[in-house]
Amino acid sequence: MSLDKWVNSKQKKKEITKKVDNKKDLFESEDLKKKGNLKKYLLKCPKSNCNYQKTILKSTLSEKDIICSRCKSQMKIKEL
Repeated sequence: MSLDKWVNSKQKKKEITKKVDNKKDLFESEDLKKKGNLKKYLLKCPKSNCNYQKTILKSTLSEKDIICSRCKSQMKIKEL
């Protein structure tokens, strides 16, 4: 076995394990959705010239989520 094949085979094994870990994370997040712990929020900036809005799926909002990323004002919160 040449050195290139040996190195590539180890990298492929690492990539496969990363993919498996990512799939486990996806299943865990789907389980949280099924439990009903997560809520959907619509956040909208009150300034008419900014007009920035986003939707977030979280159990609780943090201070960073509430502040507008464009104009740094406090956003209006609507639970969907």
